[in-house]
Amino acid sequence: MGKRGRFICGGVATAIGILGALLIAAGLVVVLKVMPDQIKDGIKKDKQLIKYKNGTYNDYTKDWVSPKYIQRMQYWVYDYKNPISIINRGQLPDVDEKGPYTYVEDTFNDITWMSDDNTILNYTQTIRYRFDPEQSCLGCDPYKDTVLVPDISFILALEQFGECYSFFGSFNLSHLCDLPAVQGFYDNDLVPLLADAMDLFDTGPFVRVTIDQLLISGYEPKVYVSFLQNVLNIVIDVFNILLHDIINPLQHAHIEPPQNVSYGQTLFYTSPHYIVTTGKDNYKEVGFIKSFTMEDPFNKNITLSTTGTTLPEQWWSKCNGDTLNSMKARTVAGNTGDFYPSFLEKKDVVPIYVDSICRSILMKYQKEVTYEGIDAYRFVLPADEFNWDQPENCGFCFPLKHDYFDRNQGDHSYPNGIMDLRGCQEGNPVAISKPHFYEASDVVKNFIPRFKSSDDDNVWMDVEPQSGTILMAHKRMQINLMANQFKNISSMKVFMPGAYPIYWLNESFYADQGTVRDLKNDLINPQKLFKIICYSAVGLGGLLILISILSCFGIVFVSRRQSSKID
Repeated sequence: MGKRGRFICGGVATAIGILGALLIAAGLVVVLKVMPDQIKDGIKKDKQLIKYKNGTYNDYTKDWVSPKYIQRMQYWVYDYKNPISIINRGQLPDVDEKGPYTYVEDTFNDITWMSDDNTILNYTQTIRYRFDPEQSCLGCDPYKDTVLVPDISFILALEQFGECYSFFGSFNLSHLCDLPAVQGFYDNDLVPLLADAMDLFDTGPFVRVTIDQLLISGYEPKVYVSFLQNVLNIVIDVFNILLHDIINPLQHAHIEPPQNVSYGQTLFYTSPHYIVTTGKDNYKEVGFIKSFTMEDPFNKNITLSTTGTTLPEQWWSKCNGDTLNSMKARTVAGNTGDFYPSFLEKKDVVPIYVDSICRSILMKYQKEVTYEGIDAYRFVLPADEFNWDQPENCGFCFPLKHDYFDRNQGDHSYPNGIMDLRGCQEGNPVAISKPHFYEASDVVKNFIPRFKSSDDDNVWMDVEPQSGTILMAHKRMQINLMANQFKNISSMKVFMPGAYPIYWLNESFYADQGTVRDLKNDLINPQKLFKIICYSAVGLGGLLILISILSCFGIVFVSRRQSSKID
């Protein structure tokens, strides 16, 4: 090969190498910079709650107003098997689990107002529940199936009349217990007498009710209707007679039975009135709560509201003046869980406000998962959120009124894993935990020997990290009645104080096939196609560079061989 030939071959090899380098550079720039920027700009533009001047909404808002997700609420109710042993011998509870009782959710978000600049809006969420026998346990009927459960009305009655100060405090007359004669008569004569009278009226710490009565429609508080209303009103009359010459404190006092007892579920739910951000100013904060107002569930004449993002002060503790650490409990953080921020990273911590427990929770990354062929991140509720030994959680703690587990009266909290809801439940002895006491202290787990918890008892959300689309979510929670011991009442003398589980629920959300298809067509598949093209270009560029290098070696080899022949 002559010099001219070698020159031409070298030029071609160099051109091939340059073309290969350009293909590699172009492919990498597109896949690492251009495509992510275009996706990010598109998502930032689309993921906003926007109302146009003609009064219509953008597609993102329309999808949120009328969600297409498959939504279900499922309940598993505990049926107590050994009530006599619990009452008479102080044995630990033994329970069977009935369920699931499944209700389909129909959700609608009603936007009542939006600012002219599309930065904030006011809305309420309504959910209608419909019982679904096909998704429930075989043959289950909430209107016919019954369970034996601890009776919260009985525990509340004992709280009211089991102690002198509690009883007279109901009439703002607790100072009467400062009189030794009143205190002595109440403790030594009246309370034992009332306790013995309970047996005559067939009242006790357990009640048999239907699933519907327990969860939704409510049941008659037998301890009030058949016992307290009659017997204690006679007691009041006796006190009026005995104390008439000194003071007539109970002249207008009267024990009125409360309304039917239930655990607050309803077939038609209306959320608080939320004011939230639309995401226009910050696409990562779409739906973030700025404030809300709501009707007090225990007094329809009272309206509760936040002060900005600060919750009503009676809901949570002030940590004995530790303002800094009390603010986690008293601050609304994040949105209601309808939205997840786009471009999630594994290090992100996502706040969600849960109105049923009156607080925000922090979700943390756990692992990578796949849903319907879409790669996703799983975020879970960590055990730290129910760890009362951490100073920043002190706002969720209240001094105990009684002994529970290994905690004594006056201690700052229940054991880890059980959250006290007295502050936002009008003092009712209700606490929540994860189902089957998952991640709770061992002393709590051992309270129900039959319980076997697992990772399936946790709260989690599977999220497509780029768009922030929720693919699947499970909000799980267990409702417990905190029942305590009353030494001067026979039926509660050896009763083991602790958290008596009533039921656990799983509110689940699944992306519908339309959402999955749109996500694949609009984001996942185009991205995969671009990556295939770009990496093919990179691969082709690498091949061309390899050809160029081999060509150069070939030219050098031929040149040297010809030179040796000339010599």
